[in-house]
Amino acid sequence: MVYGSLSVTVVEARNLKSADTFSKNDPYVKVELPGSTQKFKTKHHSGAGSAARWEEQFKFNVMAEHKTLQLEVYDKDTFSSDDMLGLSMVVLDAAFRHTGPLDSWYPLNDKKNRPAGEIRVILVFESSEPKQENHGAVASMAKYGAPTWGTTGPAAVSGPPPPGYAAAPPPPPTGLPAGWQMFKDPNGKPYYVNSGT
Repeated sequence: MVYGSLSVTVVEARNLKSADTFSKNDPYVKVELPGSTQKFKTKHHSGAGSAARWEEQFKFNVMAEHKTLQLEVYDKDTFSSDDMLGLSMVVLDAAFRHTGPLDSWYPLNDKKNRPAGEIRVILVFESSEPKQENHGAVASMAKYGAPTWGTTGPAAVSGPPPPGYAAAPPPPPTGLPAGWQMFKDPNGKPYYVNSGT
């Protein structure tokens, strides 16, 4: 089951090390979610050198076991294999807890774990889990229905309420029965929950 969606915007990189002696870097970024088959790649920027700007967005389906995002910056070469300029492993815990966009610079390291520049990424996580607001009250209403006034014991909570009863419950003459509480939904409609069950 999908835990949520993660939007990744690869914005820019700075202070990239030069991979070629006689020409500038033509950088691009590979974005990967380890533990999944989801991989993306930005377009390369010809002659960008030590700084590049992509502003490309990708979307990942994230499961609970996905903990990191892998970012690899490469220099595109025409006549040989592309050179890796830097790697960053982004821990996703902060993005999962953050509400709204998380805009940060992350350090890049080369194959020998030496500093190799920085990459700026914007992360936005949207959970697929249902919201837990009033979960207990709603679950109680679904299980027990609205209160039946003037009765106690099992009769007060057995079966669904009669048609129209929950939509316009009569006001109790002397207050609520013991253990019952009144709540209002977002539309102002009252509903009742037996907190003693």
